Amino acid sequence: YYLALATGMRRGEVLGLRWEDINLEEGYLQVTKTISKNKQGRYILGKTPKTEDSRRRVMLDAETVAILQEHRLKQAAEAKDLG
Repeated sequence: YYLALATGMRRGEVLGLRWEDINLEEGYLQVTKTISKNKQGRYILGKTPKTEDSRRRVMLDAETVAILQEHRLKQAAEAKDLG
């Protein structure tokens, strides 16, 4: 939720992010994929954004970068704990 509020990104854009889309050192992310619903109401991962303007770089403020760094560390710890 924080990332959507901090950046103004759409839900499908936020859900389509992968860690390789985020550059924490330089403080930006790339919107290259989205998640959307198909005609059967199922979510589809990896669809490209509809317009060229939707494929964009989003700059991140220092607080958002810090929150993402913390989240990434928590994910890594959970993955390690789960094997």
